[in-house]
Amino acid sequence: MHCLLALLVLPPAHAAELADPGRGAAILDQQHCTSCHKFDRQWRSGTIARLFHDRLTPARLVGAVWSHAPLMWSAISASGEPVPVLTTGQAADVIAWFSTAGYFEPIGDGRNGARLFQTKGCAVCHPANGSASEASAVSSWSSPAYLFDFIRAMWQHAPWMRQAMERKRMPWLSLSANEMRDLLAYAVSLSARMNPAQPFHAGEPAAGKSLYLSKGCTSCHARLLTGNRVSGHSLTEIAAIMWNHAPMMSTAAGPLSLEQVANLIAYLWSVRYFEDTGNGKRGERIFAARHCDVCHASPPSASLAAMLAALWKHPPAVIGELREKRLGWPKFMENEMADLIAYLQTRTRPDADRGSALVK
Repeated sequence: MHCLLALLVLPPAHAAELADPGRGAAILDQQHCTSCHKFDRQWRSGTIARLFHDRLTPARLVGAVWSHAPLMWSAISASGEPVPVLTTGQAADVIAWFSTAGYFEPIGDGRNGARLFQTKGCAVCHPANGSASEASAVSSWSSPAYLFDFIRAMWQHAPWMRQAMERKRMPWLSLSANEMRDLLAYAVSLSARMNPAQPFHAGEPAAGKSLYLSKGCTSCHARLLTGNRVSGHSLTEIAAIMWNHAPMMSTAAGPLSLEQVANLIAYLWSVRYFEDTGNGKRGERIFAARHCDVCHASPPSASLAAMLAALWKHPPAVIGELREKRLGWPKFMENEMADLIAYLQTRTRPDADRGSALVK
């Protein structure tokens, strides 16, 4: 497959084990996180949990967990449940699950999507409702809110759509990530066949990597495995990239099953394609302002998953120690966790200070 995802740039995928969203779901249960948090594990429009007024990102999620640690420890103590213990690998699995479950997906504007559906020429072939047309009506699409299926359907129909557009002398229309998001929201608002009980398929990253290699993606997109990471991508951005490049790649690549799409997406999350990039200079100031240097004078390099795992290696007694020093528990707002991690990633010295367990 001349790779599905052109223009994507990722770091080397040389971790000992790929992050697995399926394992992440199991870890949330095993560590009793679901005793207090009822995470939505289905693609359903309007019900994706949002911890911020705007877009939730992986770094913001980790920052929120750190900020709420005192409340969580108090609730855990009252419930009698054991305090969760996560390795860095397990934390990566959990973050991968939140990613594939849609927690980091911005919600589109259905009204703008309706306008785009007209101005982009989609309505020439696809009516909003009814069946008297050469192409299916939007209201008949099956579960457009289930984004993996939506990506697969667009990919499968790309060759047919290209032929239809050529007959009508219409150019292939490019879509930005925001436009794809709005069109998806419009499709969801019209769909009569959307099954709200349909669960998402987490996918297997190892199978996605094998598919990526076996289809020959690296012949054109070797940078996917060796390039510099670009931050803040989402599933709808991947959908837009696939759509824009489908005329060039879909015929050579052949059809993809829903399981294959899910596996490819899981592989992308496993190599940290979804993570936000912060500002190391701001992160250095945050490190000092949150008094991290009181215990960690020589911080190690850290990843997002390592920071999530590190929280559970800080015993609740640390709160008491901070109070003795007249210091409060560190809280992180907006993109501060991403900035802090960017700073920590510039540090290479091992941390031999008391209580440090950022990288284990």
